[in-house]
Amino acid sequence: EFLRNNGIKKIIACVGYKNEKIKEFFGNGGKFGVDITYVVEDKPMGTAGPFTLAKNLIKDTTVVINVDTLLNPNLQEVFEFHKSNSAVATMVLTTIDDVSSSGVVKVRGNQIVEFVEKPKGKTDSKLVNAGLYIIEPEIIDYIPKNKFSMLEKDIFPQLAKEGKMFGFVWDGKFFDIGTPDRYEKAIKEWR
Repeated sequence: EFLRNNGIKKIIACVGYKNEKIKEFFGNGGKFGVDITYVVEDKPMGTAGPFTLAKNLIKDTTVVINVDTLLNPNLQEVFEFHKSNSAVATMVLTTIDDVSSSGVVKVRGNQIVEFVEKPKGKTDSKLVNAGLYIIEPEIIDYIPKNKFSMLEKDIFPQLAKEGKMFGFVWDGKFFDIGTPDRYEKAIKEWR
């Protein structure tokens, strides 16, 4: 619904574990007003690896959203920000109090300069990865083929070093729903 309501009708779903259940529920997307194409991982490939399987499908600027986050920024604003910076990748950032289970991001202006994944101890940044990105197809050139790789640990830090990664700071409601407890909290508090 979030993607459809933001004008995105063509969806590529990268699926692995229990992909049959996901395909059964969403089908081709018609009942949700979208068109879904599936890319299936036979073995876990990380958050970056599936892009190599979908490289023939990613021909233009693409929105990527993690399935374990719940947020609703204005995608047109994020897209315009991405284009205005000539970024290879733009990450939506938000602030949270407890960053210990998140990817902390350090910025200089709007440019992302460093990532600290799930920091141990005190950090001077409260900006975290909100799990939504806008990418250009050339990001696939950074991803090793048929190898487990992570956007957050392997690809985004390289783009940041090269000055090609930007952060869109967003202050709306955000939930990490990656655990049963956080999922239950989101059910109660999401509006």
